[in-house]
Amino acid sequence: IDANHNGALDSGESSTTTAADGSYAFTALPDGSYDVREITPAGCVSDLAPDFVIGGGEVYASGGDFGNFPIVYTGSAGDDTYTLRLKSGDASTAEIVQTLGGGSAVTYAAPKSLLPSLTFNGGDGNDTLTLSSAMPFAVNFSGGANAAYTDHLNVNAGTFTFSADAKLATANLALSVGNASAAVIFNATQHLKSLSITAGSATMSSNGDHVLCTDTVAITGGHLDLRDNDMIVHSGAIGSLAGDSYSGVQGLIQLGYNFGTWDGDGLTTTMPDAINARTMLAAATGADVLGLGGSQSDLWEGQTVTGDSVLVKYTYGGDANLDGVVNGDDYFQIDSAFPQLTSNWFNGDFNYDGVVNGDDYFVIDSMFPSQGAPL
Repeated sequence: IDANHNGALDSGESSTTTAADGSYAFTALPDGSYDVREITPAGCVSDLAPDFVIGGGEVYASGGDFGNFPIVYTGSAGDDTYTLRLKSGDASTAEIVQTLGGGSAVTYAAPKSLLPSLTFNGGDGNDTLTLSSAMPFAVNFSGGANAAYTDHLNVNAGTFTFSADAKLATANLALSVGNASAAVIFNATQHLKSLSITAGSATMSSNGDHVLCTDTVAITGGHLDLRDNDMIVHSGAIGSLAGDSYSGVQGLIQLGYNFGTWDGDGLTTTMPDAINARTMLAAATGADVLGLGGSQSDLWEGQTVTGDSVLVKYTYGGDANLDGVVNGDDYFQIDSAFPQLTSNWFNGDFNYDGVVNGDDYFVIDSMFPSQGAPL
């Protein structure tokens, strides 16, 4: 009971704790009117007015229930699902639909303007968070650290930002970007179980030292912009040539490259030097770059790779072996491949047109004297 109307529980003021069902009572009070204020529970915000008045003789005041909206959600040991969306017909209200371990769905609702952030801690199980509406606050997701499970983050609206490596909080994260209005931003090196983009975008912040590591990648619409960073696909295919089109990771780069404009869907970079034809995204296998057998491992850009891993590097045009410079080793690669009518970046196809010819020699010859510091 807030006797001095300062919004806090002070010494000498009466207080009580609710029962599990939310009911509470103050007894033996003299007749009069009292301000009743709730101390909002940890991990919640209150979505109703912070106080109300009980008059003399009243045992219940109409509208006197305090509504609390959880901002921290803790999952079960089973498969938990969460959906964040706008309430139907009410764009000012956020809804969380929570289903723990395959049980019944529970819906929480509150004005989105009240929410400072939302945190989802899934724990064990294969947990899923789906973002269906853009929100004006931060959303944090930790599926759990047990590598036996795969957690799923589906971004179908708004922007989800990774400020740290997801691997620190989730052992296996399958990330999906599935709507033209959806965007994902990586501000740090990332380790993912899988990355799927069917619409929208994923972007790595410019840094030069970050690496996006994923077991698999699929881009059927939208794009992944590496900027000036690198990528490793552990279980992907480098791709083969059919006609003048590549499949696999090289095919994604070919789509993003789009004849030098770097504005296509697929795997791209929007760095100014790439648009000005100085830099490229280069792709090769761990076997090509490091001489590894299929299951042998070594470090590349500080990450463990095998001979079967596909390595993607932001580098100079003509850097066949992905070491960040254009030198005699790269000329050896293209000179060896040219008479054999082979393809692939590692063999000298520096413009992704499916052949090694004079156009590729123009790329490497132009870059050799004009390159800057190693990338």
